Formats: sequence, structure tokens, C-alpha cells
Amino acid sequence: MQQQFHDFSELDELTEENLDFSALSDGLGFHKDSKKRTDTAATQLGTGATLAGPIRVSPAITAPVKKVVTATPSAQARPEKAPWLRPAANPALRSAAFITDLFFVTTPMAIACRYLFTKQEFISLLHTDRKSFVSLYLAILAVYFLLSESFGGQSLGKILWNLQIVEDDKYEKPIGFTVALVRLLALTLGALPIGLGLFTSFQDSKLRAWHDKVTRSIVRSKNG
Repeated sequence: MQQQFHDFSELDELTEENLDFSALSDGLGFHKDSKKRTDTAATQLGTGATLAGPIRVSPAITAPVKKVVTATPSAQARPEKAPWLRPAANPALRSAAFITDLFFVTTPMAIACRYLFTKQEFISLLHTDRKSFVSLYLAILAVYFLLSESFGGQSLGKILWNLQIVEDDKYEKPIGFTVALVRLLALTLGALPIGLGLFTSFQDSKLRAWHDKVTRSIVRSKNG
């Protein structure tokens, strides 16, 4: 072993004198002083004639790791109910639409009476034939709702409040003349006993009044 190290030393001296190159320190992977050789030096030096100097270790290049966020079951959106399973429009909106319809019917009648009768004649008419006047008013109101809701399921009040009467099924088609007629009759019967047929909407799971359930119709908000 000593002879081998001595030979390597002579080779090192020859290369340094003739080639200005140290075979031991720069290329063959052996330190000049073999007793002081360490593992760290061995890994930094070349491994023979194929390498002419210390190995330069470059820092590792790592790509940024993207954090994958998975949605928890609680964060997932809940499926919406099918349209035919949703409740009817808000009762407050339906009441507002009905009051609006009363305004559209009453105002023209009031203007007509203003030009047809004097104030005294109108008061006298109310005293002498009040039932006939009320019956006429209710008849005009019934015709108004029947005709307006037969074509598209919307009266003027429902149009302004964006409501519509449709069939209570998955197709939700606007009601026609037959359903509108039966619905009007059921509404009249339901309103006679102190409006009990109207208050049933608060006990129904879909907020339908009695005349809605009888005709299998429902008042929907077109805004969803």
C-alpha cells in the first residue's frame, strides 16, 4: 500500500511539472495525503480520468406544490327542490295582487258612476237598491278575473306583482278557461264561511288555498 501511494505521488509530481495538472487532487479522486482523506473530500473530487476537478453540486430545483382543497360535504351546495315541489308564492304578494285588481275594477266603475249619477242620486241608489249595485259590482269583478286568468293565468294585479296561476304539476302550464271557472266558483264557496277557504293556505304544506287544491292549481312567483 505504501508503494502504491508512493507511485501515485510520483505520478502527481510528473503531471504537475509537465502538464500543470495534479492527477491526485484534480482528477483521480485521491487526496495527496491519503491518511487525511475523508468521505466529504472524496465526494467532492473527481472519480478518475473522466473528471478533471471537483464536482459542483447545484441546489435541487423543486416545483411548487399546489395545495388541493377538497370540498367537505357540509360545504357542498344542497340540491334544490323540483319546481313542482316548491310552495306557492308568498301570501302577502297574492294579497297585494288582489288589492291591485280591486283597484283596477273599482276605479273605472267609480268614474262611470260619477258621470252617470249625481252625488244625491248615487246615495239614493245605494239606499234603495244596494243589493243590486253590490251584485253588479261582484258580477263585473267575477268576469274580470275569469277572462284575465283564462289567458295566461295572470290578471293585471298578478302581472304587476309578477305572479301567475299554473297547473300544480311538473309541467306548470298556465290555467285555461275551464280551470279558471271552477277555481272562481271554489273561491266563492270558500270565501262564504268568513273566508275559511282562504285561510287553509296557512295549513297546507305548499301554501295552497282551498280553491287551489280543488282545481290542482297554484300561484307561482315568476321570479322563482
